[in-house]
Amino acid sequence: MSDLDIIAQLEEQTEGSVRYQLNMQQQVIGLRLCDWMWHGSEEFPKEICQLQQLQELDLSENGLTQLPKEIGQLQQLQTLDLSENGLTQLPKEIGQLQQLQTLDLSENGLTQLPKEIGQLQQLQTLNLNVNQLKQFPKEIGQLQQLQRLYLNANQLKQFPKEIGQLRQLQTLTLCVNQLTQLPKEIGQLQQLKRLDLNSNQLTQLPKEIGQLQQLQSLDLNSNQLTQLPKEIGQLQQLQSLDLSSNQLTQLPKEIGQLQQLQSLGLSRNQLTQLPKEIDQLQRLQSLDLSSNQLTQLPKRILQLQQLQKLYLSHNQLTQLPKRILQLQQLQKLDLEKNQLTELPKKIGQLQQLQSLNLEKNQLTELPKKIGQLQQLQSLNLDGNQLTQFPKALFQLNLEVKERSYTQGIHVEGNPFQIPPVEIVKQGKQAIIDYYNALAPRTHSPRSTKKTF
Repeated sequence: MSDLDIIAQLEEQTEGSVRYQLNMQQQVIGLRLCDWMWHGSEEFPKEICQLQQLQELDLSENGLTQLPKEIGQLQQLQTLDLSENGLTQLPKEIGQLQQLQTLDLSENGLTQLPKEIGQLQQLQTLNLNVNQLKQFPKEIGQLQQLQRLYLNANQLKQFPKEIGQLRQLQTLTLCVNQLTQLPKEIGQLQQLKRLDLNSNQLTQLPKEIGQLQQLQSLDLNSNQLTQLPKEIGQLQQLQSLDLSSNQLTQLPKEIGQLQQLQSLGLSRNQLTQLPKEIDQLQRLQSLDLSSNQLTQLPKRILQLQQLQKLYLSHNQLTQLPKRILQLQQLQKLDLEKNQLTELPKKIGQLQQLQSLNLEKNQLTELPKKIGQLQQLQSLNLDGNQLTQFPKALFQLNLEVKERSYTQGIHVEGNPFQIPPVEIVKQGKQAIIDYYNALAPRTHSPRSTKKTF
């Protein structure tokens, strides 16, 4: 394929030279015109519209405020990138691009689309992220080949019912809008694999949500949901479900029917317990229950043998059951800001654990077996009640660090007396030296210094 890549930089080319090159390249099929408007030109280079063989056109980041009607002459165009410009409207001639498969209009100032958009019968990808759209023309439902539709960060208050006619749609994102409900037509999207509704104002889901039999990812983070329909359990292909930052007080027992689920986000809700059916999620690898109202760890969680990440921070847990040691695949355990006073004595059995966050609890000591966590890369003990630095931590191949870096042992904010806080701040070797100095001498002065 022959590509013409015109980088219209001020120090290299003038506007006239760029236009000349366009006139001389009638057979070009790929064109990327960058920074055109940096030359002070006030109009779209219409010479582009004479490139009858053009298949790919990238005019992103050019400061364009309008497109000429001649854009419709590019009958062979398959890909058109107009992202990051200043477009507020599109000419109706956009509908003449009968071969267009990908149209990127993200990060403009569009408030509406022409009804002719529905004439793009070959369109597979339409990106309208970060515009000012408040509604859609009903003709959007005519895009029967559309597979991916991105509508994040617009001003949509109602879900366009016509989207339900897009039977080939696989990806639909509507994050950061103002949607308060979903129409029952959502259930018609039988090929949909990804549905992203993050940061809207949804208070409930229609029962038709259960008809999305191919759905693999459902993001409902940051809405106002108080309950889920039992039909949620019909999503047999669902692998990721994010319900964080809602107002859920309970989950339906049908949640246990999601046999393919690998990731479940439930943080920042009002859950006090989980349904017993949660233990049926035997493929679950990540479970986020942080910032709820749990006073004890739901026992059914302890049967999730594939669990690798468990987030329980900002709850009201006072103890961990011994059975947590059954989670032999666990790699990350976050217990920050609970009310734990002790840990299970055999916590060292969690041999795959890489990150353990115990910040802001009420721990006064640690079990000796914690030194057996040889895969551990990060241990956060900040803000507890440790008065004596646990010698068991010397068995870990980790440095003692005052502040919470990614890796290491973090112990800031503990009332250490042995050794004193100023010694702890100096790091692991200083702590070892302190303990060695306290140890009774059993060797001659010339013997090798003992380390723990």
